[in-house]
Parts: sequence; C-alpha cells; structure tokens
Amino acid sequence: MKGDLTRCGAMAALCCALLLAVSAVAGAQIIEGQEIKFDFTRPEAMKDRLEYSDHDRLALSEKGLGWDANENQMLFDAWFQTTDPIALGYAW
Repeated sequence: MKGDLTRCGAMAALCCALLLAVSAVAGAQIIEGQEIKFDFTRPEAMKDRLEYSDHDRLALSEKGLGWDANENQMLFDAWFQTTDPIALGYAW
C-alpha cells in the first residue's frame, strides 16, 4: 500500500514536471495583422493623423508631400509621427 502511494506521488510529480517543461517552451504566433495607409494626397484627412517637423518647408497638398527645395535636394532633418500610437513588430 505504501509503495503504491509513493509510486502515485512520483508519477504525479513527473506529470507536473513534464507539463511545466512543455508550457515553458510553448511558442506563439501573430496570426492577425493590420495595414495602415497614409494618403498624403488627401491633406484634410491627414491633418489629424500625422505630425511633421518643418511646416515652413514641408507641405501636404493634392499632389502629395512636398518641400520647398530643388528637385534633386534631399531633406535630411525631416521627421513624421502619427498622432495615435501604432504597435510595430513583435514586442510592444
């Protein structure tokens, strides 16, 4: 009788250890995603969704996003940010 109880206890401990080991390595997958689009050719729609760095040089119009510069000139110090937070990647 005592041997049966010891064997049951050992079996229960083994089952618990296996259950914990399996759950510790269980993986997860992101199975849903959302696509967020910013249409720079619709300035009224973008006005509340986007902030940008230099309102004197950058402009939104029906032609899209543009800046007051030569055709081949780049604007290195410009930045954009959304007014609502967006989760990107796997850790957020």
